[in-house]
Amino acid sequence: MKKIDFTDEEITFLKDLANELKTQDNRATAKPLMFGVKYNQKVLTLHQDEADYIEIYDQNNMVMLDADELEETLIARNLKYTDKFLKYYDRVSSGDKVHESFTRDESFNHMQTLKYIVDELLNDDDDRYILIYRNKVNGLNNFSPNMFLTDKDANEYIENQRHNLGPNPFTYCYYMGCDARLKKLLTIIEGVFTDV
Repeated sequence: MKKIDFTDEEITFLKDLANELKTQDNRATAKPLMFGVKYNQKVLTLHQDEADYIEIYDQNNMVMLDADELEETLIARNLKYTDKFLKYYDRVSSGDKVHESFTRDESFNHMQTLKYIVDELLNDDDDRYILIYRNKVNGLNNFSPNMFLTDKDANEYIENQRHNLGPNPFTYCYYMGCDARLKKLLTIIEGVFTDV
């Protein structure tokens, strides 16, 4: 049988992966495991009063602006805003219960500011930005198509791709025992490299 030589870097990688596979929380799920990402579904609504989320959509880049991106956009265009307004936008764009942090009058005033800002952005950028109202669909989750060997990798994906995911993304553990070769591969990695 041909001898396979691994570099020190490859051995370190396999050892780290083996230890992570062996010690991560399996969430009461049998091995082999893989991890995916879920997030709440959001659907469009035409009515502001029914909206759980209010977001500014950048049609050029096809993304929703988060509070930091909105602040950068406002600074670049010399539009006035307050920290409290940005806090309001951060809440309404992520689906938090706004009435718990803002009075009805405050919410109304911030909403008028938000509409004014979007109007100003529209004037400056030829309909690049639009205001979108969405409802949260309770109990309905979207799935990212990506799968990960470890919970750590799935969480790193969430941090790097949060702007492309829905609100409150979380990792989800899957049993992959139907894939016999994956099961054998992960068993070998854990068994051979854990104590190398």
